[in-house]
Amino acid sequence: MKAIVLAGGFGTRLASVIGDIPKPMAPVGETPFLAILLNYLKDQGVTEVVIAVHHLKEKIIEYFGSLYKGMSIRYSDEKEPLGTGGGINQALSFFQEDEPILCVNGDSFLEISLQDLMLHYQKESPDLVIGLRFIDNCNRYGQAHLDHGRIIKFDSQGSSGPGFVNGGIYVLSRKLFKSLDLQGPFSFEEEILQNKLYKIKCGYVVTKGKFLDIGVPESYKKSEIFFKNVLREQQG
Repeated sequence: MKAIVLAGGFGTRLASVIGDIPKPMAPVGETPFLAILLNYLKDQGVTEVVIAVHHLKEKIIEYFGSLYKGMSIRYSDEKEPLGTGGGINQALSFFQEDEPILCVNGDSFLEISLQDLMLHYQKESPDLVIGLRFIDNCNRYGQAHLDHGRIIKFDSQGSSGPGFVNGGIYVLSRKLFKSLDLQGPFSFEEEILQNKLYKIKCGYVVTKGKFLDIGVPESYKKSEIFFKNVLREQQG
């Protein structure tokens, strides 16, 4: 399998806690969050990764180089901030047009079977597959509304109460962006998931696995205990 990891954001909300390092490199104990994420991808069979970089990119490139634990690493260098949508679109240029690619946010972790995501994409032929997680309060993420195996709507952030949320992991290809005629900097979440979802077929896979988004200090402070629990469960 091949994957894109989005690691180009400024991490403004986390800067007061982690200082002058890229948000995906935020330390969890002595290990950068991005290293934990790449280890997880490797363990599930990912062999090739394109990391989308911009802010403090040198620190990411220096740490991982072109080969990390047997995985080929390349970098999609954003000359200007492209947002999540523009970042994905540029990174997809490293792959064939019809090739299904995993895409993972560099500041979130979701326990989910990558094989299940890929198989759903291959069997159902949607334009996009999203990993979903049920949580008690959707306020930070916006809620996904489901109908007959498809996601038909995403609420914007601020919708309180329980529901399914975007876990920050997708399967897609270059065809999605070509069909919507999207170029330049844009937000994947706003431009596609909120504004253009009605134009595409969007499937999903639900997981009960652990979910963590380190994008704000409150959740980042939980990361060390979170991953100790993940490791403990994996070891039985």
